[in-house]
Amino acid sequence: MKTVILLYLPGHAGNFLARLFSLGEDTMPLLRKDQLEHHLDQGTSVPDNFNRLENYRFGQVTQEFNSWQQFHRAHADFLENAQYRLLNVFCGLHYSRIVQPVHPVEFENYFVNIAPTEFYYVDLDLHQWGAWVSGQQEKLGFYTRGNENQLFETYKKQYHMKSINLTKMLASEQAFVEEYMLVCRQMNIEPMLEQAQQLRQDWYSVRVAGQI
Repeated sequence: MKTVILLYLPGHAGNFLARLFSLGEDTMPLLRKDQLEHHLDQGTSVPDNFNRLENYRFGQVTQEFNSWQQFHRAHADFLENAQYRLLNVFCGLHYSRIVQPVHPVEFENYFVNIAPTEFYYVDLDLHQWGAWVSGQQEKLGFYTRGNENQLFETYKKQYHMKSINLTKMLASEQAFVEEYMLVCRQMNIEPMLEQAQQLRQDWYSVRVAGQI
């Protein structure tokens, strides 16, 4: 199972994009920590009826969590990479990839020397979206640290990363579809367009338009 890294700066929608490109059945679903621990403890695979779209919804935050920080920390991420790989064994090595969002500082600490994989970076026009990013960072409690901006620029060139144009995805639904389809071709994954549009609508209504 290869690892697909989405390098992103805090507040640049990395968790949305990771979920977006983890909708297909041959990609490891991104799970809550309690779900992942349950499968590992029981030695069971992810059930066939696991509803990714339902589990990825950002609208569940106000219903099930007290804050965005709690929502974020409830989900297994790159720190559980080894556990996800073990789960794939229990799943009969069904999944060919896992998509994980990583900040530049974490990339430096955990992923510089990993096995061959795919690298993407999230491209966002801060002249247009800078105020929104600042608001997202405050809500999540994650801020750009130290020389993280420079690390971002260094890694995306050093590892010849392909871009995911978040500016375009934010512009309109039509622009979102165009960029989504382009990245799916680059990742060699089957588009899940209807589900992708639903997830984008859910995320956009909550994190962009709703500003909660």
